[in-house]
Amino acid sequence: MKQIEFIDVSKNLSGRLILNSLNFAVSRGEFFSLLGPNGAGKSTVMNLTLGLRRPDSGKIQVFGMNPREKKVKLKMTCTPQDLSFPLLLTVLETLSLVASHYAEKKSIEELIELLDLKEILYRKTGGLSGGEKRRLGLACALIGNPEILILDEPTTGMDIESRQRLWGILKTLSAQKTTILLTTHYLEEVEELSSRVLMLDHGKTLFDGSVQQIKSKVSYRKVILKIVDLAVPRAKTLEHFQKLAGTHRVEDRDTLWTIWTLNSDLWLEEFFQDPLPFKDLIVEESSLEEAFLEFQKNAYR
Repeated sequence: MKQIEFIDVSKNLSGRLILNSLNFAVSRGEFFSLLGPNGAGKSTVMNLTLGLRRPDSGKIQVFGMNPREKKVKLKMTCTPQDLSFPLLLTVLETLSLVASHYAEKKSIEELIELLDLKEILYRKTGGLSGGEKRRLGLACALIGNPEILILDEPTTGMDIESRQRLWGILKTLSAQKTTILLTTHYLEEVEELSSRVLMLDHGKTLFDGSVQQIKSKVSYRKVILKIVDLAVPRAKTLEHFQKLAGTHRVEDRDTLWTIWTLNSDLWLEEFFQDPLPFKDLIVEESSLEEAFLEFQKNAYR
């Protein structure tokens, strides 16, 4: 069942085309991430989905309805990138205020436990740190048991432990068939959580599929090793690596060298026929960030 659908959607802001005939659909229970550089149209997609803006052309449906309808808004919540709360209310008062808007709601006590809010419960929101505001914002978003949860940079300002705790919560929500729409600058977050990724640039779709599908489109592997003979000149080492079969790109940091290749087996076979003195050799997949940058570069060749 399609819960979010964009059909030939275009949007101009301040005379600039932000979205250009964009098409995609999100099904119930998908963990759907939007990727793209600043200005790619990610925030505009979220605002249109929330009914905060109208498209200039095309059609948007959420639960098969106009996203501006009240029925839709009661089943969809958001944690925006820029969070603000009534400064003089405590965390508990803020949660109670949000809960008062819903007939069917989650237990505030459950959310306090889930998001580790007990220690800040009686503090005024004006004195919260960035990470604490993030946790409160997510608690507010979850109070109404949303069927669609929209998250704009949800872990900005969080420490590693809090971020991983949030990842666990989001995985549980996704397993319970909550549809989640995410934007984030932490690409490891996308790798960890997403079932599907829409890659945007200049308001158009560069790619729509899984993380693994993105990686397979740019199927470079990395050979990483340390050169231990410092008497070997850098230029000679670089020339040696560049002549090996399948070398795509070479990067060095002091004695640590990284070689991107489409065929790591063939590359290693040739390397071991005439190896340079080395240690700590490993072979690994490219990261999502590297695949994204390579994919973006290839798309405009």
